[in-house]
Amino acid sequence: TTLLALYAKCGMLDKARQVFQSLSVRDIVAWSALQSGYYEYGFDEETLNCLEQMQLEGVSPDVVIYVCSLKACGSMGAMDKGREIHSRMEREGVIERDTSACNALIEMYAACHSIDDALVVFNSIEKKDISVWNALASAYSDLGYGDEVLNLFNRMQQEKIGSDTFLFVIKIKAYTKMSRLDLGK
Repeated sequence: TTLLALYAKCGMLDKARQVFQSLSVRDIVAWSALQSGYYEYGFDEETLNCLEQMQLEGVSPDVVIYVCSLKACGSMGAMDKGREIHSRMEREGVIERDTSACNALIEMYAACHSIDDALVVFNSIEKKDISVWNALASAYSDLGYGDEVLNLFNRMQQEKIGSDTFLFVIKIKAYTKMSRLDLGK
């Protein structure tokens, strides 16, 4: 698996696939190494194929596999596939356990230009950490909803949610898109 991961990280995906196919046991670590290699080098279809194939072989995906799959869906604009993965994650309780999964869902829906679906995910999270707030703020900013970024920031202040450098960068991007130099200063 270490050799597989090395080949995948170096972009030698044919070699990584050969090593993967030679494994007598294909566990979640091997699948994750192969899938992340495909994703990192822009092979979104293969990234999603890994998810399907591993499930056919009886290996249950973990959060890393789901996050990588959702990123591939976002890159491809494959919202239907993303919704299918979202449903699986809900059935398996992944969303309640891991904020990175929630962030990936918000990012995938934003990449597919569905801020409403991103909001549904955001609103369904009971305990929101700063990364979830940042994911929604980034989604708003990327889609050109500058006023919503500012409203979200104000809401965070009202709810006594701390902010971080990433959120300030998102705000400045929103001000830029709004042509609001006065607010940026």
